[in-house]
Amino acid sequence: MKLLKPSWVSHNGKPIFSVDIHPDGTKFATGGQGKISTILYILSCITPAELIREFRS
Repeated sequence: MKLLKPSWVSHNGKPIFSVDIHPDGTKFATGGQGKISTILYILSCITPAELIREFRS
């Protein structure tokens, strides 16, 4: 499995050990060694074109 991490997902440069995606695909949470143990992002505000551009960079 290959995972791509967008640049806006960060744990202050520390490793991310877990990812959980909501069943409807609108948000996900990450857990790692950053100062915040779990971060929740809303993906509905990101267009597919933005995701493609991010993953290609």
